[in-house]
Amino acid sequence: MKSLYRNALVLSLVYACWVVTKGFIGLDLMFNKWAGWGVVLLLVVLTYVFALQERKEQPSGYMTYTKAFSVCFFLIMIPYFSGILLEYFYFNTFLPDVVESFHQKMESILLEELDKSASQGSELSEEQHEIAVKTGMGMSPYKPWGVVFLLLGAGFTSAAVSALMALFVRKKDPNQEF
Repeated sequence: MKSLYRNALVLSLVYACWVVTKGFIGLDLMFNKWAGWGVVLLLVVLTYVFALQERKEQPSGYMTYTKAFSVCFFLIMIPYFSGILLEYFYFNTFLPDVVESFHQKMESILLEELDKSASQGSELSEEQHEIAVKTGMGMSPYKPWGVVFLLLGAGFTSAAVSALMALFVRKKDPNQEF
């Protein structure tokens, strides 16, 4: 159990390094989807390795699906939640200029998407256009409601990934009938 907490801390530190790196490099890295997916893949692989390590540390060497799910969920949720909160407070406290640049770039992307949809025949009134931009900007990871939705999404995503990962981590005891 001690190693489970240590491994969750290691994963949280990896995520924290990602957050700090985004702060130093700035907008180019924030909008680079491949870099983000690379970090997510690294975290998933490390979670899988740590979950297998946790299974080996079991006295019997076996792990039920429920226990495997719990271990994977814990290993995913701790870094995810701590990383989201760290990113929110780190950027809003120490790098407000990067947050403002992020919001400007996000708004320009939203406006481009709205213009693209207007050119394809779906016209919006000025009021609808304004509401769409405000709604999109409200979902920013650097605004309170954006953080709430990120945390909810983190919970659902973690449960789904944990359910899938637990299928590969579990090891059934051959002496048990059920």
